[in-house]
Amino acid sequence: MRRIAFGALTVSLACLAACRGGSPRLLREDIFEDAPFAQCHASTVAETPSGLVAAWFGGTAEGQADVGIWLSRREAGRWTAPVEAARGAAAGGAAGPCWNPVLFRPSAGPLLLFYKVGPSPANWRGLVVRSADDGRTWGGPEALPDGFLGPAKNHPIELEGGVILCGSSTEDGGWRVRFEATRDGGRSWTATLPLNVGGKPGLIQPALLRTAAGGLVALMRSDAGRIYESRSRDGGATWSAPEPTVFPNPNAGIDAVTLRDGRHVLAYNPVTEGRGVLALAVSDDGRNWTRALTLEEEKGAEFSYPAVIETADGLIHVTYTWKRRRIRHAVVDPAALQARYGHDTERRPPRVCVLETSLGTMAFELYAEDAPKTVTQFEALVRKGFYDGKDFYRVVRGHVIQAGGGDAPPLPPEFNTRPHLVGTLGLGRVGDEWSGDSEIYVCVAPRPHLNGRYTVFGRTIEGFDVLERIAAVAVEERWEGPDRKMAMHRPLEPVVIRRALIK
Repeated sequence: MRRIAFGALTVSLACLAACRGGSPRLLREDIFEDAPFAQCHASTVAETPSGLVAAWFGGTAEGQADVGIWLSRREAGRWTAPVEAARGAAAGGAAGPCWNPVLFRPSAGPLLLFYKVGPSPANWRGLVVRSADDGRTWGGPEALPDGFLGPAKNHPIELEGGVILCGSSTEDGGWRVRFEATRDGGRSWTATLPLNVGGKPGLIQPALLRTAAGGLVALMRSDAGRIYESRSRDGGATWSAPEPTVFPNPNAGIDAVTLRDGRHVLAYNPVTEGRGVLALAVSDDGRNWTRALTLEEEKGAEFSYPAVIETADGLIHVTYTWKRRRIRHAVVDPAALQARYGHDTERRPPRVCVLETSLGTMAFELYAEDAPKTVTQFEALVRKGFYDGKDFYRVVRGHVIQAGGGDAPPLPPEFNTRPHLVGTLGLGRVGDEWSGDSEIYVCVAPRPHLNGRYTVFGRTIEGFDVLERIAAVAVEERWEGPDRKMAMHRPLEPVVIRRALIK
């Protein structure tokens, strides 16, 4: 049994999860329940020789003049009461809001707390304070040089020679990512040119990973519905042009960490609408990823701005915003995060669905590990005969064939890293990302623009010829929607699912 040690407190993951009704690989706790501020956001966490330290900004509401940087330490198995560690000041000495604290302890110390002050992100000033006693007391604020902000949201990494490399970004005149470095603990700085020009897509708040070959990867928040990435082979001096990944992004903060065993962990919102799901993904190589664990899930709620680290005992710690009212702390045993490299290692016997149609039989392998709730509901519908007698009411050449719809509870989105290829089986929806129920589609061509936006839960393993026959039937062309771009093409002769079964 893997055990978690917090100073004097040692408790098994399974015991804690059982007490809370949670997963045996996950512990969750609130850093505080009552606080002297109405809202909080943008947490950060670091390990020190005497324990964990967390910080966040809190006040009346984001951007209000009373928003300061608050901090808590984990002592004797519990978090201390929040204390205000920094307060902002505008021009003339009036109070001004603080933003996005970042804790980081270089190998030589001391503990650093970076933060921003200003009326809005477009007018931020970067500051840093230092603690020689692991966050118990802090020195006075030091302004970063003009034009430098330090880390925008996520923890820096330490390179050879004690260089601290920060993923930074600016939001004046468009969102732009750049990287800032300091060799002397934040007293002097250098910076790269921006990776992007500030147009579309806008990119901010990079999270940094290390590759096995000695390179670096930056994963970035965007306003284009995707997490973007860039790579460096020279220690962060130059970077490749940013490219979209398969990961969805609802214009929300992310964080990532490279574990000592070489794996990578990403904390993110795996949706493109809202912030109602927070998850972890894991990768062996920084290119092939598996969505491995859901931390939170509630439609209409906000779980956001995660910070993730690995501590000396090998455990993963995540802090994040919980409904803007609390900061939550999660602890994950990394042994429970299994990357299915290339989606093909240690394969279990496949779960298979067979659709016997009026034009032949197709069989699908179901991805129960990638979309467990979707597969469970789909199998239940199949077993009770839901799809028997239904037809493929929508057939769009070069796109998809669709059947089903309605008569089932809506499911939370289980977007994963499976690509939309010929034969991919996915879950349709009727509205927002939480409206998927029983409507299924099968791709008749690669549809990469759907990646990360719809739940992929299976693939065709037999009957590709049948799929081609269905895709080629004569249809009544009908275009719907406000821009008349939605193809609702119905076959002139129904293509019926005579029987569906699970094998």
